Amino acid sequence: MKKVVLIVSVLLVALSLLACVSKPAKNEKAGTLADSKSVNRPEIIDYKGSEFNANPPEWIQVFIESDISGVEQLARYKDKYCVVVEMDGKDKEGVMLALANLKAPVEIAGRISTRVQQRFAGAQVGDVDKIETYMENVVKVAREASFSGFGKEGETWTYLQYFKPGPKKELDKAVYRGYQLWSISKADLQKQVDAMLSGEANKEKTPEKQTAIDRVKEAFYEGF
Repeated sequence: MKKVVLIVSVLLVALSLLACVSKPAKNEKAGTLADSKSVNRPEIIDYKGSEFNANPPEWIQVFIESDISGVEQLARYKDKYCVVVEMDGKDKEGVMLALANLKAPVEIAGRISTRVQQRFAGAQVGDVDKIETYMENVVKVAREASFSGFGKEGETWTYLQYFKPGPKKELDKAVYRGYQLWSISKADLQKQVDAMLSGEANKEKTPEKQTAIDRVKEAFYEGF
């Protein structure tokens, strides 16, 4: 009987040791996004100003890592609505020339239209069918609008390398990418978008539709 108890005790100790070995040490990273090899994130290989040992602009580093929402959280842009216009290519000079010839207002209107559409998709208004036409018209007007008050904050380029997902670092593609950062005061943009919301709302006649539209307008700018 004592032998059985001794054997069981030894087995329990062995299992506990194996469990300890399988757990990562407290100071080890356990698959964080930063060290993950399975995420196809670009690496900046070269950038404008590197020959002078200058750092890339803060906004472009944040944009590459967290998209436009991160840029708008920077202290300099916290009261502004930002748009980054991009252009890809294999040749740096060609990319920057194409970016210079790009019609930025058209690109800006397209991005605002997309965000307007996203705001509508997230609005809790009950019967969306009642204001479907209204929403579609506002998105269309935003896409075709010429928004005034935007100013170019900066322009730069990067040379990026993308690697294939997986444990091995295998090159997927490399591109030159040009960027233009545009911004506008949130208050100025809100006036222009509100004019669109109100202008299209005036075309809707029934009380039910007007109530739904009012609910959209109340929640529209939260997180815009």
